[in-house]
Amino acid sequence: MKKITLLIFASLIAYSLQAQFGVTAAYSIPQVKFDANNGNTDLVWDADLEFSVNYWFRLEKKRIEFLPSLSYARYQYSEGYSTIFNEGDWNLLNVGFQFHTRIYPFDFDTDCNCPTFGKQGPALDKGFFVQISPGLSYFRDRTTPLDDGGDQSPLTEDGFLPTLGLAIGLDFGLSNLVTLTPIAGARYAFGDLPESQPNALAATRNGDFWNLFAGLSLGVRLDEKRY
Repeated sequence: MKKITLLIFASLIAYSLQAQFGVTAAYSIPQVKFDANNGNTDLVWDADLEFSVNYWFRLEKKRIEFLPSLSYARYQYSEGYSTIFNEGDWNLLNVGFQFHTRIYPFDFDTDCNCPTFGKQGPALDKGFFVQISPGLSYFRDRTTPLDDGGDQSPLTEDGFLPTLGLAIGLDFGLSNLVTLTPIAGARYAFGDLPESQPNALAATRNGDFWNLFAGLSLGVRLDEKRY
């Protein structure tokens, strides 16, 4: 049994050494569309950083690449809204899975089974992509109300919502094994956000969440023998 376990463990390590992994840090601007009579869209949370990690693979004969990704962000409600609702602390946690699909329109017919940084040619032709990202996000809305100047017990509500993102980016090869990718786009969550405030104004209920983001992704390919 120990030999089988060691063999499986060794196989997983060997496979990981032939893979590409990436990390991304993005400046995210979250927004919510209130279900109000005037239909206005208002900024509720302060912008913050979103961090994600991904794994890379692609089709062999067409330039379509796949990056399943896990992301994390925590947004603090803006001070103005917290004051209106008499809240001491009000934040939204967002942990998500996205299946990023990148299509390279200017280099679509290549048959090279390698990432952008293993290719030669103009950066725009080889590196520009459009990214479509279906996914699923976990949202947790957490409120700590104020009562006569003191904090009460936190109130929490959470749930899962499907998401869809759209972005554009451009790969820059730093070496055969490392690439840097600026990327920008938007992501929308389908359904109503969880709301931890039991006495929230009607205008703040049934909020549609979406966010704009722009950041940098760093990808590292570990199968050095192929280069």
